[in-house]
Amino acid sequence: MRRQFHHQTSSLLVMYGIPKPKACQGCAEAKAKCEPEVGSDRCKRCTIYGIECSVRVPAPRKRRRAAQSDGANEIQGPNLVLPCTLQEVTQGREHYRKSMEHSFPFVILPEKLPSVEQFIREQAFLALVMAMLGCIQDRSRQRDLAVKAREYLGVAMLQCGQKTLDMLQGLLLLMNWYHYQFELPSQRSVFMHLAMSLVVDLELNKSPFTRNRLKRIGEATHGFDVDTSKAPDHTLDQRRAFLGCLYMSSVMGKSVLNMDALRFSEYSHRCCAVIEASGLPSDQVLVHMMRLQYVVEKFEDARSRFIQRRLAASLVLEPQNRSYNGESIRVEETFDFDRWDRQLTQGWDRIPPNDKTELLCVQYHYARVCLYQDCLEDALFSTDADRLVVIHKCVAAIKSLNDIFHPMDQRPHMLLNVPTLVFTQSSHAIFLTVQLFSLRCEGWSGRMVEEKLEFQEILESAGRNLGQLMERMPPIQIPQFFKGLVPVAKDLRKWYAAKIRAVASSEPIVENSLSEEKEADFDLVDLGLFGQFLDLDDNFWLQNMLGASGGQMGPDEPGGFGASW
Repeated sequence: MRRQFHHQTSSLLVMYGIPKPKACQGCAEAKAKCEPEVGSDRCKRCTIYGIECSVRVPAPRKRRRAAQSDGANEIQGPNLVLPCTLQEVTQGREHYRKSMEHSFPFVILPEKLPSVEQFIREQAFLALVMAMLGCIQDRSRQRDLAVKAREYLGVAMLQCGQKTLDMLQGLLLLMNWYHYQFELPSQRSVFMHLAMSLVVDLELNKSPFTRNRLKRIGEATHGFDVDTSKAPDHTLDQRRAFLGCLYMSSVMGKSVLNMDALRFSEYSHRCCAVIEASGLPSDQVLVHMMRLQYVVEKFEDARSRFIQRRLAASLVLEPQNRSYNGESIRVEETFDFDRWDRQLTQGWDRIPPNDKTELLCVQYHYARVCLYQDCLEDALFSTDADRLVVIHKCVAAIKSLNDIFHPMDQRPHMLLNVPTLVFTQSSHAIFLTVQLFSLRCEGWSGRMVEEKLEFQEILESAGRNLGQLMERMPPIQIPQFFKGLVPVAKDLRKWYAAKIRAVASSEPIVENSLSEEKEADFDLVDLGLFGQFLDLDDNFWLQNMLGASGGQMGPDEPGGFGASW
């Protein structure tokens, strides 16, 4: 019996070996069940119908690709060859540490640097971006690497789904020195939203120990309870990158892009506390910057609520006696600017004098500009007298900011490394200066802007210093963005001088009043460059400002403050 069973099994293995097809050729074509006939090398169906029973030759198996991990944080990057050399990465890393890191404390290099090979292997995209930033001797090569960085970003994030801290840090650097990409298509808002999505996907915007976070598939198989005891805490680099994205989205949302920023939260404050405890000087600057910007966010929210309350009151209250159903109701007359100014001043006074770097001074005075720029909003004031007080404080805040920016023109090497965010804040002040000329308020005249700010002299000096920079340095070492600033400064100064003359002569600027000068001076104005200098993606307001209709722009007119910002 055992011999017979062994013989039958051996015969079956000859026909149905391993690996074996599921059916013979005839059964497969008939789509019928193929069962082996005991004691025969034919199947039952072929024996019954007397047809040939031949074994199908199995098709060669295809090799399976390496399985990818389900976790978003564990997805490996694309197998791309970096388009830069080891020398360029080394040079870029040294340049960033020496000349750039102090102005962007959200991405810092470790005190003991790893080898270049290890740096590229572990942080490929950040290495590529730093190599691009370090091409200060050849700006054409810098532009080429900026293109390659965009290509790498598209393949890595959009095609391969890579989501890593390396990608987030590289994006932050791309945005903070965005003006090096001036000649490329504008992608600033795309970069910002990609960075914000990375923060969410990497779960950097909330504590890893929170119990209400979403589960991954692997975790859900073990039950509904989240085991937070084994969850690793966020590193300092992860916290810095999260706060950097929060800070940049807040600043850009206020001055450049019409977008909603990430929100300050309890966890963001906890991250600041952890980073502050590190003791690093750059981390202290980071925390001070975040706290100043937090005050800006708070008074922006308070202003919005104030306007909504006044609007609601105007709809339900009787204007004669400010009452509702016979009951007297108190309505706020004017927004309390002094309260928020005190908060800024008290926070600034608490910062040790040694920590008040030039970068921090810019952030403080820019925060005050953001507060007092609301003098352009009619809805915040009940009388012109209240508004006039805030207008003068706005001019004083702009002057304090200009006093920091103006000396930068005389330091070429520092000027070339100034972050885009600083240009954003400077250009925001320029834009407000232009708007103050067109402001209508009893007791206010556009002539007062020039008397207090001497803006014409600032523009002339900036153009002169930039011209000298062009003469002293080889053209290949000057970014294209700065080459275009010289004619922009001249054109803006000419337009500004025409505005001053019109105000001084008490003549309204109407169509054709400046037609001859406009045709002579502004026909060649590069509105695209002008818009990038002022960090605006939309230059429609520039066409109004420099065009024949350049009269007084109200806050709700096309091209006015409300439309542009």
